[in-house]
Amino acid sequence: MNSGASKARAGPTILALIPMVFAAAGARAAYAQEPEPVRLSGYVRSAVSDEVLRVARLEIEEPGFTIATNRFGFYSIELVPGRYTIRVSQLGYETATEVVDLEATASVDFALALRPVSLAELTVEADHEPPDLDPGTVEMSVIRFDAPTISQLPVVLGEADPVRTLTLYPGITTTNDATTAINVRGGAGDENLILLDDSEVFNPAHALGLFSTFNTDAVDDVTLYKGGIPARFGGRLSSVMEIHQREGNSREFEGSATVGLLSSRLSLEGPMFDGDGSWLVAGRRTYADLFLGLASDPEVRESVAYFYDLNAKANLRYGATGQVMLSGYFGRDRLSVGNVAAVGWGNAAGTLRWNQGFGPVFSHVTLVFSDYDYHIQSGFNARAVSLDSRVRHLSLSVDESWSLGPGDELQFGVGIGT
Repeated sequence: MNSGASKARAGPTILALIPMVFAAAGARAAYAQEPEPVRLSGYVRSAVSDEVLRVARLEIEEPGFTIATNRFGFYSIELVPGRYTIRVSQLGYETATEVVDLEATASVDFALALRPVSLAELTVEADHEPPDLDPGTVEMSVIRFDAPTISQLPVVLGEADPVRTLTLYPGITTTNDATTAINVRGGAGDENLILLDDSEVFNPAHALGLFSTFNTDAVDDVTLYKGGIPARFGGRLSSVMEIHQREGNSREFEGSATVGLLSSRLSLEGPMFDGDGSWLVAGRRTYADLFLGLASDPEVRESVAYFYDLNAKANLRYGATGQVMLSGYFGRDRLSVGNVAAVGWGNAAGTLRWNQGFGPVFSHVTLVFSDYDYHIQSGFNARAVSLDSRVRHLSLSVDESWSLGPGDELQFGVGIGT
């Protein structure tokens, strides 16, 4: 009875395996019928020059994926045999769409036509209003800019500098970044005439040449003549730099103060004589010497390093065309290293001018004074050696401008100086 029960149990087990055998056979048949993948490759080229197109885009629509050509314009992809729609595109070329019947490994090249670029219509309209600048007044080899232009440029240690601004223009350079001596069209730094309200500034440098002597709070405009220097300047080998100080606000009192990394500035201005005149006072000073006194080294505490500037200007208008103007500048540098050596130099300049119009003739009489001195000392004992030098200039000039007609002017004058 035990053997009979075993045979009865074996029958259903064999019958249960039959569907599994047929399923496995069907899977092997389906796998055998799936086609082998084949390779599609080729180049994408320009239809105009037949040059390869690198990184061109190929989009196979049915599988829904995209490939790109390599840096040689070649592409390669494995696909199962069948019909495929391929869209080929590249920047600047027309998109091409082709249907490829792929039965075996094949090489197919694509050619793309150039796509013309059409610009939208552009209309330029202009009015007939007169320009701000008369084209007939443009002078060759002349550079002009005003104080707002200087303030918009990058500054060195918080100090805007008109002289360094000039080095941004063609034909003007400096020998190095630690000097304000400009070389105009290859000329030396001492071949330039520098005028502040018609007074000559012999050494326009502070801090051994790192900064110029011109305080931007007092500067109105700067003009540099690189060539064709007008005869009224007397001539210079390289250039003439003409700087005018601001006249001041004749309507209301105002002032400004600036604290910088290297120096601080203060300027005050306002009206006088019931608005018929104005005045301006501007000063600048460094304060490195204040920090030297905090040093632990006695020799450093006894050292001095500073410079300062003082600008002043006043003008009075009378009548319809009369004006009297008085301006001045005073600046000085001091530098000493303990009890070893000391050096100092400074500029002083003053201008007194009278302007008056007499019909077609405009007359201005100018009295100018310029002074420059420097002092060098080595040692502070009985064997100390010092050197002092000074140059002064005083001149009086009468200049006339006679208007002969529209665009025509005759200039003449006379001057005397020591």
